[in-house]
Amino acid sequence: MRWKVEKGMIDVQVGSSSQDIHLEGAYKIKEDAWILGRERAFYAKVRMES
Repeated sequence: MRWKVEKGMIDVQVGSSSQDIHLEGAYKIKEDAWILGRERAFYAKVRMES
């Protein structure tokens, strides 16, 4: 199976539940891509700011 990853902004929320969000952020996928389902994984360079 092939999976399509579409470019755009992705919002991320981290917490113990949807009612208890402790951290919010976003990242940008710069270009569309096709990946094989069995090979899917996400790796990205990250810069954290506080």
